Amino acid sequence: MWYFRVLIHSMDSTYENQGPQPNFRMEMAIFYVIYFIVFPFFFINIFVALIIITFQEQGANELIDHELDKNQVKRPNTVTVNQSRSTPTLVGRTNN
Repeated sequence: MWYFRVLIHSMDSTYENQGPQPNFRMEMAIFYVIYFIVFPFFFINIFVALIIITFQEQGANELIDHELDKNQVKRPNTVTVNQSRSTPTLVGRTNN
């Protein structure tokens, strides 16, 4: 792939008006490791932390709006229906 060649050429680059030397600038390898592995790890962690903080704030706002504390649960109004105790019948099936 073309970007691997770019990475390798940047590590082989030397001074102006001089030809490339293999692994002349090893600090570029360290830069690439940090740039492609460490930075994305921290950015993903920051992004996830912001999402978690946002959800916690929204949950706290909902508790304030409904005057509930953290240990109480808001349950919707439930309606129970008393069903008769008759045996169920199968619709569309015939016994031969």
